[in-house]
Amino acid sequence: MIVFQFERSHAAFWKQKATGWHWYEDKKSHQGKTTRKFENKASPQSATDKIKQIRALLEEKLAVAILNPTPKNILAFQKFQKFWVNRSEVFSKQWILSLLKNPDIDETIRNPVSSAGIMAARAEDLTNKEELLKENAKKYTVFVFYKENSEVSKVFLESVKNFEERYGWNILYVSANTPENTNEKNNTKPNLMVENSIPDNGIIEKWGIKIFPAAFIVDPVNEWYQPIGFGALSSNEIRDNITMRIRQKEISENDT
Repeated sequence: MIVFQFERSHAAFWKQKATGWHWYEDKKSHQGKTTRKFENKASPQSATDKIKQIRALLEEKLAVAILNPTPKNILAFQKFQKFWVNRSEVFSKQWILSLLKNPDIDETIRNPVSSAGIMAARAEDLTNKEELLKENAKKYTVFVFYKENSEVSKVFLESVKNFEERYGWNILYVSANTPENTNEKNNTKPNLMVENSIPDNGIIEKWGIKIFPAAFIVDPVNEWYQPIGFGALSSNEIRDNITMRIRQKEISENDT
């Protein structure tokens, strides 16, 4: 009778799938505890977070010293600041050592920062520019657009003449004046008399030129042109802008 009551009262228990004292009942319990243990474990602090905390602490010590400039507060800030100045010096020395071991990543080799290095780099750059101009003197032409009664145009044309004489480039001078916008109707002569100058044939409007004087580098064979300057440029600026345009064109051609 006792056995019957026991079997009857616990029949539902036996129909369950391995619960109670069976092995994976305890495992589930342990798994839950293990998971909670890992969930509560704090992740390691990143270097960026540490730097932010240090910066915040430095700013806090400075603020305290400013608001309450006692010897104690000022000394606390000075000590903390000195520590990080020393760290900066260590970093700087290691940076230099790293560049000495890996000169291929040293940007100052290509772009010097010392006075002697800057002068040497400029001299080398000038030599490269002059060689580039001589190599391309017959390939390109410079179109110069000017106003015959403009002092700015007068200054610019002098720079163009100096460039032309020095590098032997072909220069085409185009007068932007027409009877409507000159003093010809008042029987006054223009103050600029440029030899081999030609009148505008519509190219000013076609290229959208609205500021004078203006200069463009032109590749007649490939029908390519780009502006190289406006206003009273010097001959050196004309040289630099022309070489810049040529280099840009060569890079673009190599990419394609």
